[in-house]
Amino acid sequence: MESWANALISVSDYERAGENRRSLARQVQRGVLVRVRPGIYAPAREWRDLTWWDQYRLKVEAVAQGPASDRVFSRQSAASVWGIPFFGAKNHVHVQVGRSTHGRLSAGVQSHRDLELESPVKRKKLWVTTRAQTVIELALSVPFPHAVAAADHVLNADSEESLEPISKNEIMAIAERLNSKAKFDRASNVIRFADVRSDSPGESVSRANMYLEGFGQPELQYRVEDDDGSLIGISDFYWEELRLLGEYDGLTKYSRNEYLQGKLPPDVLTAEKIREDAMRMTGRGMVGGCGPPCGEPDLMRHPFFRRSFGQQGWQRISGNTSGPQDRSGARTF
Repeated sequence: MESWANALISVSDYERAGENRRSLARQVQRGVLVRVRPGIYAPAREWRDLTWWDQYRLKVEAVAQGPASDRVFSRQSAASVWGIPFFGAKNHVHVQVGRSTHGRLSAGVQSHRDLELESPVKRKKLWVTTRAQTVIELALSVPFPHAVAAADHVLNADSEESLEPISKNEIMAIAERLNSKAKFDRASNVIRFADVRSDSPGESVSRANMYLEGFGQPELQYRVEDDDGSLIGISDFYWEELRLLGEYDGLTKYSRNEYLQGKLPPDVLTAEKIREDAMRMTGRGMVGGCGPPCGEPDLMRHPFFRRSFGQQGWQRISGNTSGPQDRSGARTF
């Protein structure tokens, strides 16, 4: 991604090289370049090969190359720099401004008043809100399940980003600096619900929606053992009351090299089927399926998962029936 950021083409650099800016527009028309944001372009073919979250990360880099190079990125934009999961391919780039300044949207950049919970830090040559403040800001601005995915993520060490875990107590202590009870209540709902055992953003979103829809909360990363106590497999979810296992399989598991580990997708899928069949042979039921391809992993709303629940005779059991409230009083779905 860093090399990609260096490959971004700005109009000012193009003109300094003696080129005519009108040729950039012609290259966009021919499909050679894409406009990342006003005044910043990228090679079209390489851009199309990027995932939506990598494209969004480059939009952040493009904004950073603008005249206000010291701006502080926040919310989803800070999350993209930290490697914190976020959702929605069409997000604006988010930056923070002083409390005396009104937030506004201009050329795809949304500014917000600084919550002033912690001082910004520099990460990958960009100024960003801290990981804890980023999670809190997401808790105040995005749907509850998406905020839970971010909070779950930072409770664990991130080896890919070389980052240590943050404890719930640390995040809660920073949230207590919020200047209103309503904001603190909304942030603390997310922090308390976060669970270090969650293994993926899709699992986090699914678990949060189970809570919102009034279903009993599952045990996470449940060890399924045979009669001799030998491990058969680990299930994403388990409901002891129903002896029911739940599996979330994001589509990246069958498409990205870090998950395939040199194997072909059909081989990985076959191994998963064998593992799940072995877990079913312990006398437990199982529901599961793949989440949508990008942007909004939500197992509870996936048709296959819903059908599976119906086949198991699922009934809502002890759980939340009202769900966390957003600032307007509406349930956050």
